[in-house]
Amino acid sequence: MSRQQSSTDADWQNVQRRRGVRIVLSLPVKVAWVTKEGKRVSRHAETEVVSAYGATLWMKTPPPTSTEVELTHGRTRKSVRARVLRAHPPEKNQTPRIAVELKAPNESFWGPNYQLQKAGLELRQLELAIPAEDIDARVLDEFRRAVDYVRQASWALHQWIELQAKGHDPYGILSVLTTERVKRLTQLTGTLSSDLDATEVSFETAGLMELAQAVAGLHRRLTRLLKR
Repeated sequence: MSRQQSSTDADWQNVQRRRGVRIVLSLPVKVAWVTKEGKRVSRHAETEVVSAYGATLWMKTPPPTSTEVELTHGRTRKSVRARVLRAHPPEKNQTPRIAVELKAPNESFWGPNYQLQKAGLELRQLELAIPAEDIDARVLDEFRRAVDYVRQASWALHQWIELQAKGHDPYGILSVLTTERVKRLTQLTGTLSSDLDATEVSFETAGLMELAQAVAGLHRRLTRLLKR
């Protein structure tokens, strides 16, 4: 292995250690650079994994290692400067990959889907970090349900953005959300019923009258639907 290759590998490992959250995300990116002969070259690529510090790109004709490049987001048209850290040898029948490091950390460049997936991963990490033995099971259960709801909503928004970007109809996501809403309300109704049986809900509990009216209205609508 050459000294340059060893240095490049070390650079890439340093990026790996400090890069933070990595997200598997497929995005179209244009890669532009200037050759040693002064010729400007521009090629299309697709992201495989992205982070605030860089990315791995699928690219048919990648630039040489250590080349400074300009990355342009294929959807937002925003651009950032980066450096090619390493070219991964192509596997059989696959497009070559390169690893690039952004000149300055930048999460917003990758767009909202990166932010959404990152938030979901961080919520999952927070959930796993909570010491369950020190917290009342009911409080912990409430937190976990809230996290599940946020993750589901984030997934739906991610899918909506992706489908729109690809020119597909995103409205099928709404039926998924409705199904999840029914499931969540069924769980919540069971929990509230247990609270009533345990006398943890009393006449003085705020919002009971509004709840009773909402449940009555929901019951009437469900009755009409189920009679069809």
